[in-house]
Amino acid sequence: MRVRIELEGVFGIGASFGYWPGFSAHVVDSDKPFLSATGYRSFLGIHADPTPQLSPDDFAVKVIAGYVERELRGKLVAVAPQFLHSCA
Repeated sequence: MRVRIELEGVFGIGASFGYWPGFSAHVVDSDKPFLSATGYRSFLGIHADPTPQLSPDDFAVKVIAGYVERELRGKLVAVAPQFLHSCA
């Protein structure tokens, strides 16, 4: 699955207790299974200890993989037709 990531940073109140930036995942190929029926998923406030040599890119990959494994039980979903126009 291809995903477009937008890093949102750590600002405001979250900056004092969060190490990793929040990010949003956007569908790239709306005709293929994705991690959300809307074509969008926000990942904010995820806590993980700092890990040497783990880049923000690798962090996003690990968070998304964990989400798909735990929350979606390993199965991606189709983007719903009503959201296809916003995915273009």
